[in-house]
Amino acid sequence: MPLTPVTAVATVVGCVAVLAGAAWLRAPAAVHDLQVAYLGSTRRDEQTVRSGALPRGVVLLVLGVLCLLFVVVSV
Repeated sequence: MPLTPVTAVATVVGCVAVLAGAAWLRAPAAVHDLQVAYLGSTRRDEQTVRSGALPRGVVLLVLGVLCLLFVVVSV
């Protein structure tokens, strides 16, 4: 079955989500600095950033894996 626009979008979203989730788990302070610099987020203390990094990273990884699983199953 050929790659459709839906599976192409799911592939891109899945890859970006996996990379973002891995970044949150690996270096939450660096990701937070990027958020502050480019998205205008408010700066938080390091403990708050670290405590929120695990749920965000895991959710993004799961979302990415589910998107990529959808692509594999549908193609």
